[in-house]
Amino acid sequence: ATNGLVNSVGAPYTVFFKPKESEEFQQQISGAFSGIGIEIGIRKNILTVITPIKDTPAARAGLLAGDKILKIGDKSTEGMKIDEAVGLIRGPKKTQVTITITRDGLAESKEITIIRDTIKIPAVEWKMLDEKTAYVEMFVFNKNVDEEFKKAAEEIVKSGANKIILDLRNNPGGLLDSAINITGFFLDTDKIVTIERFGNGQENQFRSQPNGILKNYPLVVLINKGSASASEILAGALKDNLVVLIVG
Repeated sequence: ATNGLVNSVGAPYTVFFKPKESEEFQQQISGAFSGIGIEIGIRKNILTVITPIKDTPAARAGLLAGDKILKIGDKSTEGMKIDEAVGLIRGPKKTQVTITITRDGLAESKEITIIRDTIKIPAVEWKMLDEKTAYVEMFVFNKNVDEEFKKAAEEIVKSGANKIILDLRNNPGGLLDSAINITGFFLDTDKIVTIERFGNGQENQFRSQPNGILKNYPLVVLINKGSASASEILAGALKDNLVVLIVG
């Protein structure tokens, strides 16, 4: 009955989690789980790879953002919910799963067999591209991202960098609170990050909190079709508030 109520909303990102599924979701946002290392979603009613996570079995096997998943094992994905697909793709370490995909440019569908492994998801990495340019790559907005980004930001301030490239390509997003917190590193206090509007006209405004330690750095943001959810919120808030260049 609960599934029926939730499905009647007609939103692909509104799902009911039973206890086991809720536990699996908590594992995912905690930053480690057993699987192949892809984020998936529904695009035009088709189960689709949003992004393969860097240095995972899925990435090494050649899965790409935008790949359409036709079958998991011998089971068709037509009409399949995301949580069911996740349950089929995940499994114990060192077991295998075969995924049938199609993509633009392929003459026919392709089967890819992948060995599952423990997926540890880094949230943030950064390096100096030259003496003055800090390059910050964000992979996901999980429970580790706030602490990792704060550490990176403090190191950038001490590094001598005077400009930043923020790379959100293939970042599938995650926690809304983290998107708001990280936006605050670049903005003055109390700037609108995103607005949640309800059908009755009520709205919640999410605003930047006191931080701003990176607000004086010239900034360019990189995105692609694998940038979704919290990464879109971050990019959009930076564009609207700072008129930064969005590339991609």
